Order: sequence, then C-alpha cells, then structure tokens
Amino acid sequence: MKRVIVYCRVSTDEQSFNNSLDYQEMRLKEYCKIMEYEIVEIIRDDKSGKNFNRTGWKNLRNICKVKGNNIELILFLRWDRFSRDLGLSLHEIEFFKKHKIQLNSSEQPLDFENPNNILLLAMYLAIPEAERNNISIRTKEGTYKAQLSGKCTNKAPKGYINDRSDERNKRAVINKEEAKNVQWAFQEAAKGVKSIEVIRLESYKRGLKLQKSAFPDMLKNQFYIGKVSVMAWKDKPKHWTDGIHQPLIEEENFWQVQELHFGKKKKKPKLCRTSTDEFYLRRFLTCPHCGMGLTGCYSKGNGGEYPYYKCPNCNKFNKNAVKSNELFIKYIHSLKPNNDILKLYATIFNEVNSDSNKDVNREIVEAITKKKNEEQRIEKIDIDYSDGKIEFESYNRMVEGIKTRIVECDNNIFRLTQLSKNNLEQKFDYSVNLLANLGGILNTAGLEDKINIIGLMFPNKIEFDGNEYRTNSYNKVLDVIFQETNHLKGKKKEGTEIISVPSSSVPRAGIEPAWK
Repeated sequence: MKRVIVYCRVSTDEQSFNNSLDYQEMRLKEYCKIMEYEIVEIIRDDKSGKNFNRTGWKNLRNICKVKGNNIELILFLRWDRFSRDLGLSLHEIEFFKKHKIQLNSSEQPLDFENPNNILLLAMYLAIPEAERNNISIRTKEGTYKAQLSGKCTNKAPKGYINDRSDERNKRAVINKEEAKNVQWAFQEAAKGVKSIEVIRLESYKRGLKLQKSAFPDMLKNQFYIGKVSVMAWKDKPKHWTDGIHQPLIEEENFWQVQELHFGKKKKKPKLCRTSTDEFYLRRFLTCPHCGMGLTGCYSKGNGGEYPYYKCPNCNKFNKNAVKSNELFIKYIHSLKPNNDILKLYATIFNEVNSDSNKDVNREIVEAITKKKNEEQRIEKIDIDYSDGKIEFESYNRMVEGIKTRIVECDNNIFRLTQLSKNNLEQKFDYSVNLLANLGGILNTAGLEDKINIIGLMFPNKIEFDGNEYRTNSYNKVLDVIFQETNHLKGKKKEGTEIISVPSSSVPRAGIEPAWK
C-alpha cells in the first residue's frame, strides 16, 4: 500500500465550491480509498500559489525530511493547487525526486515514466501561471482605476475606518474618536516646538497607538488633506489625486508640519522630554571648562531638593538653576533694539513686501492662465475623440496627464493665494514689539514659548560660567538690530570724512563684553 501525504491549498480569492479546502480533502480521500493509498498526513494551506513560502508547504517539507522513508507520494487535486509558477514548480519536483518522493494530481495524473508527459506537466503548470498573471494584471488595473477615481483601496490610515457596507462604493470614513487624536498630533507638530518623538509619546498616552517608525509616516500622509496615492501603472508615474473621502487636516496646517519637521533645514530646537520650567536653558548652555552641553539635575539640601545646571562630562560646573535663569533674563533685558535701525528695517520691509506681492500676483495670473490652457486642451481632445480622430487608450492617457497638471495648477494657485492673504505688516509690528520686550516675555512665557524664542535668537550654544553669559553668534537679523547707533550714523572723526561702517564689521553689543 502506497503511503501518501494529501495536500490541499486555497487562496483568499479562490473560495469557490470547486476550490474549497473541505471539497479538495473529500475528493482526495475518495481517490486514496479507490487507489488503496494510505494517508499519512493531511496538509491544508490558505496561501497564494505564486511561490512556496507557505506555512503548510513548509510543514510538508519537514515531515518528508523526518519521515522520508515512509512517504512515497504527495497528492493534490489539480496541478494549480500545487503551484502557479512553472520555474519554481520544476525546481520543487526535482527536490522531492532526490528524496524518492513523487508529486502528482488526482484529477490530472501524469506517468513520469513516459517522457512525453513532460510536455503535459509544462502545460499543467504554465496555464495556472498565465492565469495568475492575468488575475494580477486585472487586479492592479482595477486598483489603479479605483485610485484614479479617488477611492481608498488599502487599509484606511489612523483616524479613518474602511466602510464596506456597499461593495461597489467602498470608501474611508472618519473615525471620530481616533480622528481627534490625529488632529491634535498635527496641531502640536505645526507649532514647531516639540520633537516628533515627544508628540508621538504624548499621542500614545491619548490613545493614538503608533510605533516610532510609523508616526512620521502618518504626519507625511497626504490622505489627511483629502488626497489619495495613485500607484505607478505602465508608463504613468506614482502621484496624488483628489480623494472622495473627507479631509481631516487643513492643507495650510499639513504643509506647515512638512516644512517644520521634514524640510531640508532644521528650523529651531524642539522641546525634549527632559525640558522643564526649571531647566528651560538646558539645551542651550555649554560648560565653560570642557565645552560640552550642560544637563539639569536636583540636589538635596536643607530639607529639600534644588535644581542645578551641571556638566556630566567634566563635573567641574554645578550652578543653581533658579539663579542662573534669573541672570539670563537680566542678560536678555540688557539687549535693546536700535530704533534707527528698526525704522530702516521698516522702510526696506515695505519696499520688499510691495515687490513680493507684485511677484505673487503675477505668479497667480500665470497659474490661472496655465490652468485655462490645459482645460482648453481637454475640450479639443474631447472633440477629436468624438470625431474618431483619437483612439480610446490614447484619449485616456492624454486626459489623465492633463488632469494631473490641472491639479498641480490648483495646488499652486491655493498656495500663492494663501501667501497673498498673509498680513505681513501686522506681523512686522508685532515682531518689533516683541523685540522691545524680550526680557519681560521670557520671564512670563510658558516652557514651549521660552524654548521657541531662545532657539530663534541663538543658533549656536551659549557659554555660561556661573556669572556671565556669552556666545559667538546669534540670529543675524538681531545681530544688526542690536548695533550701536553711532556706527549706523557714521560719526565724523577729527581730520577724516564721514564714513559709514558696514554692519558686518561692527562688534556685537550685549554679547561682548558679556553682561555681568
């Protein structure tokens, strides 16, 4: 009596009557009974036949290695249940042939002693592979068309759920509870104060469960502004198109997050996990002895704990954080903007702003004109298609390309329109008032605002020896605003003509000599 392993396989898209696992097992048992085969094992698989990376098939191989002498035949219903790849199938047959184990089908049996049956074997294996390729092409084509129409073809991202109540019109709908956490994460990221990891950890506590690598991907996903990613298909590249789902994030907010966290340049220091009200200078200070960054810690004494800035590298620096912070506020108070330079800035700003608005308006007109030209091209192509001058495939290809360019025009018009709406004059006045009251603002501001302001003022580290603050450079704009007025006016010296000293050659006031 021949000892056999019965193998049944079905993939998720093959759950028809003639392919179900129960049906295959029933037919194979009947066949073994007629042929008087002894069934040693029954293996069931629910994976695709495109390769042999299947749990059931791996188990089958292990059984054959252990019980190789007791197995003579591996039996399946049809050859497409064995595999849908001709090359891999032949390699697998050779592997079992070396172990003196035959592979065969109950409905398409082959006599391997007959050389002519090799042609039949190739046909039995090639047909399923061709069918699999055709199914794959049809599936990808269907997915591509669905994505072009704005449908979500994959699992909906966080903040959405897949609505499958209508099989013909599957879509992603907002999950209200989860959406609140996603919106909160984007709002925090748009502030540009906290790092992405800090926002992720806080979001995790709020219920938005995303791992470290997945959270930045969420922040980059244009799905949240109503877009759908369209896969690359044939000669058409991957791109974004308008989706049919409801946007969760405003476009201005989304693109601000991209600029702040994923741009080419790092804009400002971010709030880290160890930043606290007592140690808000921790990220900016360096040790006067070794030049390494200072850290914050608490020391016990007089019945309590007191905050200190300390150097973890050389251990030669240890100063009370409260007093150090007070000295820093006084240091900032000593920096006063030069009113003459501010007036000059205002004059230059008004001229530049006026020119900039002209340039923006010109670009808006150009974008609108380009969009109208593209729309006229579609109208002409429609007429040519109606007259039979253009084939259907060519028509589709040209229209899709034009629609992509129209969407780009719309995005450009929206971006430029937002730029033209910005009230820059009001923001300039606000900035001037901010500069005049930096010390008071820092003294009363919250932790995030303090780090934000200090990060904008000081691009490089600040050295603190316990009594004095000094730095080699700070924001180039402030570097000019805090200059001495005499240099700006070009004071006349005896025996010389009036000269004007370039701002780049003027020593920094308020930095060297340092405030004491």
